[in-house]
Amino acid sequence: MQKIKKYIGIAENKKDILSASSLVKKIFFDGDFNNQFLFPKESLKRENIVVIKYNESLVATCFIHNRIFYFKGDKIEASFLSYICVDINRRGQGISKNLINKAIELCEKRNKTVSFVIARKKADFFYNKFSFFGFSSYPTITIKSLPKTSTNDNFSFEEIDTAYLPIVEKIYDNIYKFLPGSFYRDQKDWQFIFKKSKLLNVFLKAILDEENTIVGYIAYKENQIIEFALKEGVNYSNIIISFNKNNGFDSLTFNLGINHPITPFLKDYDITYTIRKCWYGGHMMRINNEKYFLDKLDKIDNNKYLQLEESDSKKIQFDFLLENKLYDLPPSSNIIYNIPFMDQI
Repeated sequence: MQKIKKYIGIAENKKDILSASSLVKKIFFDGDFNNQFLFPKESLKRENIVVIKYNESLVATCFIHNRIFYFKGDKIEASFLSYICVDINRRGQGISKNLINKAIELCEKRNKTVSFVIARKKADFFYNKFSFFGFSSYPTITIKSLPKTSTNDNFSFEEIDTAYLPIVEKIYDNIYKFLPGSFYRDQKDWQFIFKKSKLLNVFLKAILDEENTIVGYIAYKENQIIEFALKEGVNYSNIIISFNKNNGFDSLTFNLGINHPITPFLKDYDITYTIRKCWYGGHMMRINNEKYFLDKLDKIDNNKYLQLEESDSKKIQFDFLLENKLYDLPPSSNIIYNIPFMDQI
């Protein structure tokens, strides 16, 4: 029997990139691949596509997209592992294990402090084997029975264009850099978000006051508010009233937590807060550089971690390094982690 020639590493040529895209199309998309495939164009390069080939035939792939992640005021190097897949005829042979280990190895060599996977339901528990753990709390705030009130302030909502973007960028950054789970966004990131919003029918609107000054922005789909950020000093409640005057929803659900600056403005509404913790799936994170996180701990916590390392699971170590205390009730504001929908890949 002829020995199989195996290759695992980054795509070697354009043919590998096309073969990887073809496999992704076959596994993930039944319809129009070109109009459904979401991946930043600048990352579709050889060095960001991990492949496994048997006798020059591609059998598995993983796409890597690099981002800057906010953690406690720092900007840290991060990466998403996306479109992880193995040819149907090659499953059950340990190929996915080799694929993910190679992707992790590349991320570590490239000094990515953390890596992320947005895992599908059918992959529950799978990524735990590679020290990825669910860390988001999927917060929501729902306003029920929106009152028919009015405000003396008039606001308009206009589609974000290139002229508005520099101001919107600053407003986003001033709010979201303090919300755990968020990412820094440059213009390329925003361009991808515009593309994603159109594909998924998400509205991205700048909020303007009576003097046509941009005071914030909002991302929404029907009554689901995906992102919401305002300049300091602007009343969130007045914006909500103006927004719903234009849309007439019976209720609004915000994909935000109690650590968002909207919270103090909601005291007069009938509201429901929810969080959810799923350590084995969903928004998953892997710590590639433990030293960075250890340096964030004080000396007492550092000693505790060294004790944990000898006796406890990777999950407990992960929770400790992230200071994840979602099992405490009520949850404190600094541990509401969530990857914004528009940044998920």
